[in-house]
Amino acid sequence: MADRPLVLVTHQADESVRRAYSDVLAESAQVCFLGDLGESTRDVVNKATVFSALFPDRELATVSEAISDRLELLQLITSGANHVDLARWPKDVLIATSPGAQSPEIAEHALALMLAGAKNLFDRHVKLKRGEFDQFSNNRLLAGAICGIIGFGGIGKATARLCRAFGMEIHALNRSGTTDESVEFVGTLEDLPRVLAGADFVVLSIELTTRTANLIGASELALMKPDAVLVNVARAGLVSEDALYRHLREHPSFVACVDAWWKEPSTHGSFSTDLPLLELPNLIGSPHNASRVPGITAKMSLHAALNIYQFLVNGLPDHVVDPREKPIPPGSRH
Repeated sequence: MADRPLVLVTHQADESVRRAYSDVLAESAQVCFLGDLGESTRDVVNKATVFSALFPDRELATVSEAISDRLELLQLITSGANHVDLARWPKDVLIATSPGAQSPEIAEHALALMLAGAKNLFDRHVKLKRGEFDQFSNNRLLAGAICGIIGFGGIGKATARLCRAFGMEIHALNRSGTTDESVEFVGTLEDLPRVLAGADFVVLSIELTTRTANLIGASELALMKPDAVLVNVARAGLVSEDALYRHLREHPSFVACVDAWWKEPSTHGSFSTDLPLLELPNLIGSPHNASRVPGITAKMSLHAALNIYQFLVNGLPDHVVDPREKPIPPGSRH
């Protein structure tokens, strides 16, 4: 056991999470959990080859000085890394993510937001509470509509499959401009203007990096149909908050559905908006909980454990953060 590499799980771990790691790594590594360590915490941190973390900056804040050059991999259980301050980690440490672990869950949430926006469910509910029986205002059909999906990885593909069931056309953008999925159009970010102009619904499921920050600003919103529905289940920084607020005020038929916010408790200590977005009738919000279903942490941990196993066996994990497209650090203004 002593000769095996040491994997330290720094996030909270119930029995299902512990099983996920032990089922995959029991024979190839010694697995320890930060919450179990007590007085031995610094010693274990010092000896660890791999950390598996949710919020590593926070989880290891009190023992960061104990991190040694033994550390080779920081494995995140999340699909992105923009909540991690990469500058705080040694440059020779690989940082990997776990995309795909939450794809079905987030795709369902994206579809729920699309439907709520298309059917004006929240506005109609408020009117009913006021005694207004708005029976004859039109709803919008998803069938036959075009859904532009910006970021066609696991979440984007899972969203597309659900949209297909409603009879929607899919226009997708990814890095390569190719896909094996059934779509009417696939391109790269160079094709963003074309997709925005033609889509009835736009879903953002792309990573937030220095390249994609403020991807949707005033000029991009101006390209979209006046009654389009914009759904963001990725990161708030993809969209200019100021531009979105102005666009919603000036285009009352345009709807924005927001799950990820610019100031959240995990990065800013509390939730707030710089502008009164939530007072607008054409904005629908949820508290960045698209993936929160029973068992999701164990599922994310299993994906992380499998990637750690690949690293231990082959020396290189999948989904290593690309240093050429640095994630936006937490709390930054851009």
